[in-house]
Amino acid sequence: MCVSFDLSLRLEDDLRDPSVGALPPGSSPRSWDLVAEALSLDQHLIRLEFNLADLLDHQQIVARLLETSDNDGILDTIEDNTNPNRDTDGDGVPYHFDRDSDGDGNPDTREGHPLILAHDANLDGEVEDAGGVGTNGFLDVLETVADNGVAVYNFDGGLAGTVVNTDRAQNPDFQDLDSDDDGIADTDEVANATDADNDAILDANTTDADGDGLPDSVDRDHDGPNSTINADPGAGTSVTLTNSDGDATPDVTDLDSDNDGVPDMWESGVPNVVDSNFDGYLDGADTDNDGLRDVVDGDDANFGSPGTALPDPVDTGGGMAGADFRVLDSDGGPLDRLDYGLPSGAGSIDADGNGRIDSVADADGDGVVDTADRKSIGPGTFFGFPEMVDPDNDGISNKIDIDDDNDGLRDVDEDGGNVNRDSDGDGIVDRMDLDSDGDGIPDVTEGGLSVAVQAANDTDGDGDLDTPVGANGLADAVELTPGNLNYTISDRDSLGRPDFQDRDTDSDGITDTVEASGTDVNGDGVQDGAQTDSDRDGLIDTLDRSHDGPNSTVAANPGAGTPLTVPDTDGDTIRDWRDLDSDNDGLTDVTEAVGTDANGDGILDGAGTDGDGDGLADSVDGAPRATPSRLRPDPSRRVSPSPPPESCPGFRTRKAPMGSSLKSLTPEEPSPRAPSA
Repeated sequence: MCVSFDLSLRLEDDLRDPSVGALPPGSSPRSWDLVAEALSLDQHLIRLEFNLADLLDHQQIVARLLETSDNDGILDTIEDNTNPNRDTDGDGVPYHFDRDSDGDGNPDTREGHPLILAHDANLDGEVEDAGGVGTNGFLDVLETVADNGVAVYNFDGGLAGTVVNTDRAQNPDFQDLDSDDDGIADTDEVANATDADNDAILDANTTDADGDGLPDSVDRDHDGPNSTINADPGAGTSVTLTNSDGDATPDVTDLDSDNDGVPDMWESGVPNVVDSNFDGYLDGADTDNDGLRDVVDGDDANFGSPGTALPDPVDTGGGMAGADFRVLDSDGGPLDRLDYGLPSGAGSIDADGNGRIDSVADADGDGVVDTADRKSIGPGTFFGFPEMVDPDNDGISNKIDIDDDNDGLRDVDEDGGNVNRDSDGDGIVDRMDLDSDGDGIPDVTEGGLSVAVQAANDTDGDGDLDTPVGANGLADAVELTPGNLNYTISDRDSLGRPDFQDRDTDSDGITDTVEASGTDVNGDGVQDGAQTDSDRDGLIDTLDRSHDGPNSTVAANPGAGTPLTVPDTDGDTIRDWRDLDSDNDGLTDVTEAVGTDANGDGILDGAGTDGDGDGLADSVDGAPRATPSRLRPDPSRRVSPSPPPESCPGFRTRKAPMGSSLKSLTPEEPSPRAPSA
């Protein structure tokens, strides 16, 4: 039987079988196998499937190959997703006949799966192999057994036949205009893909002489169904996959195309970036299901962005070196790693300081090298960046956020000119660490805010402020004028180290951890016990009430921790870790802890001698001394405090003498005496 068709067949009267009769709507379809001899795609077996009741009503059926009508190696069932007329790129060629289903210029064979691409040597969008196809039209070498219709390929350990879906969103890559969901259209992450109107679809995508769905400009071999009736326009030039960092992942599916540790989505220039789980993929809806998130899509009703141009990726240098996401120094100033607050140089993953992460090993193939990837990945597991450029998730990248961890302290105050500063050595730099000195007291508590302001703005007590921030990332509640704090950072002992980086804030020889009700048997100023920090916010799990840091979405929530109570034993509004006489009994804490205080000022003698710069005097620090003398309050030396009469104005002078030159005082907490020279 000779059948002539375009993409659908209109049944002739003599093909009807009157003996069958009309079936009621919803009944099972009937199928006939016909050999296509005229205008067929590949001279393969054709199956005509239709419901007779619908057929008698519409007199139209759809012709399709049993498995892969366009011979692109992707099963028709995957391509049409139950709709045989699906044509989302609007080129007039339904998916199962379309060798470039999303119209981005990249053939489906390349975007489908590496095992498919291995059989398309000339990149014309059609698989070839000497073994050929069997009776089902599917390339035999792509089947587990010839003619069984079960594909040998799968994506990340998924079901047989599943194709690559880099961003794990609705569409696989061959139907996705932004395959890696970084906010940059695929046409902008490859070469030779002309998209002058910036609609994310290749220009002239309907200029397709052979009718195979692959536009002439990128079609190397015009051998589609219309090749015998249209003039051959000459070989096109295939889209070239760029690879800016030279790793194994091309830019179009690489979350960090230049391997600088800054996700492409942040370097793309996408406005209002939201990446709540820190995986490097843009969050948000994709209303028209074209792979472009609504935040970047100019047209949320149609495939691509017809009539509304998408912005080009940001090129800060104006063509100096290329789009920001492809270069290590986009503005001719500091390297992008430094611009975004990521460490570079000795001790970092960019040890040579050239702005690119040294290693290129990438086990999961997401473009984020293993040393910068959130965790070791197995098949089907999500990825992400531990060196986050927005760790406080306020929607403002570190590049312009002046308070990266939202603890109410500016980054310049926390890093002191060294972006790699990590006071407690926990692997989290201070400007992203909610407890910079590791003493168990959050920086927001030690920074200098009054108790009332802290309580009003850190309502859940987890160490980061909950209240709104402005465009610079600093909480409005702590801002006097743009970029300037409305309080003075506290340096309780006036030794030049702020309290939040000082493990003995009042220099009485007793660690802040002990005075804040913690346990510190070894006297290192760090809370004893497991130092597990599941969400990587710098505050250990046992003390962290709310595990909402950068790793919160990939680590199991250990349950709310219990913060240290930071007591005020004598009720004088000065909490013990800042109080030289915590119980107000007239004996200084250093005396009660049997420390040396020859001049009786309440400050440990030699407090300014601190070899490792952690705020603990060498004489009591376990780090620089083999046999440290770790001070503890001695209850046997305490006496019951007697409140002084109101007529005794000199009572507090030894704790807060006139003329004290402390840099910061909270309204509730007067200054101790500065240590003697």
